[in-house]
Amino acid sequence: MDEQVQKTFDDLAAGGPPGDLSGMGRKLLYACIEAGGDPDPERRLASLRVCANLEVTDRVRVIDALIRDNDPRVRRYAFNLACAAERHGIDALRTAVNGDDIELAVDALGLIVTQLDKPSSMHARSWLRHTDPRIRAGAAMLLGNVSGPAMAVHLGRIAETDPVAAVRVIAAEAVGRCTGEEPKLESRDFWVEGPVDLNIDLSPPAPAKPAKPAPPPRLPKKDANLATLYPEDMILDDDEPPKAPPADLSTLVPQAAEGTEEVREAPRDWRKPAPMPSTLPSEPAALVKLYGMVRTEDRAAVLEAFQATNPALQAQTLSGWTPGADPGIGRGIALVVKALGTKTHASMLRVMLREEDAGVRAAAGEAIGATGTLSMIPQLSQLLRDDDADVRQAAVGALAELLVRMERFAMLRDQIEPMKADPDDAVKAAAEAALQRLP
Repeated sequence: MDEQVQKTFDDLAAGGPPGDLSGMGRKLLYACIEAGGDPDPERRLASLRVCANLEVTDRVRVIDALIRDNDPRVRRYAFNLACAAERHGIDALRTAVNGDDIELAVDALGLIVTQLDKPSSMHARSWLRHTDPRIRAGAAMLLGNVSGPAMAVHLGRIAETDPVAAVRVIAAEAVGRCTGEEPKLESRDFWVEGPVDLNIDLSPPAPAKPAKPAPPPRLPKKDANLATLYPEDMILDDDEPPKAPPADLSTLVPQAAEGTEEVREAPRDWRKPAPMPSTLPSEPAALVKLYGMVRTEDRAAVLEAFQATNPALQAQTLSGWTPGADPGIGRGIALVVKALGTKTHASMLRVMLREEDAGVRAAAGEAIGATGTLSMIPQLSQLLRDDDADVRQAAVGALAELLVRMERFAMLRDQIEPMKADPDDAVKAAAEAALQRLP
């Protein structure tokens, strides 16, 4: 690698502005490929930071090679870049589904199902035999919508023999779509709509019991299955897998170089806003973190400063979050996504809902309320039972925002009405305010 290419690579890896890369793109691509094979995961992360500035067709060559990396930070960052690559990232998403990171595979397949990507059907036949039932369910959904009557035979076997009841139901529905008895769904752009929720009900069927007198009828509990209450919305059951222990991972957002502004430390309590600094930082990462710290009335000025930075660095910052990263950065990213109204970060926001930090969960819920789709309601509803009262309060407002926007008023009433009995006064007030939005 010649000296100029090495300097440019190092500058981009440190978060510097891309500048004019004309005449150097191919050399930087080879440098990224070389760094992507380095044993040091930090070098592989640097490879992804640099490739984010290349043409999308060159970018995906690096992403595809690293989306199955043995370091979870590298895998997740490559996945985020694949999502940002829009249609060009489909090949990398297929690679992720075939990887060993099951949670990443589920996220990737959810996006492929949204897109109803027909070339993925060849892979989906093998996914029907996957050990994880969520992958089998997603494969059945995809094949039912992109295949003809010949596939009905294979899906029919799954509908009869799969050990998980929810997969059998989905496979049976897919058979109807293959044969024309049920209408096929329309393809939607995954970078706009987000992933189909594959968190199906994994509980085994209850053993047979002696017949008992039928209990008196009662209203559904607030945690009732949404697919049972609202079958027309085609929302899957949402028994989420156990949360993995928080990983000791560092943020992927480029750090400020020596002599530039440092990202400010988040206050110990995210509920207490920080004062607005006299001079705003210029680094996108610092501005994003600051956005999540300051008072609501001060956020407009911070957002304006963020939008004035280099667009490539903006995109890199918003896509650079990984589980276990700096909670201040995570909260700021979610709130900036909410403010911008972008729908290309749906997968990242879903993962944020499972973060250990309550501030990140609350901010992710707010962002989903502003940008999410119906498929995200089950996971957002889980925040209504969060241990943190501020997270529950944010979830009430977010659900109200989403369901009013989708005109699902009956669902809004059923979801929010029980929250009037919450032990926290702020949550009760939020529920009352949400119900006042009903027509």
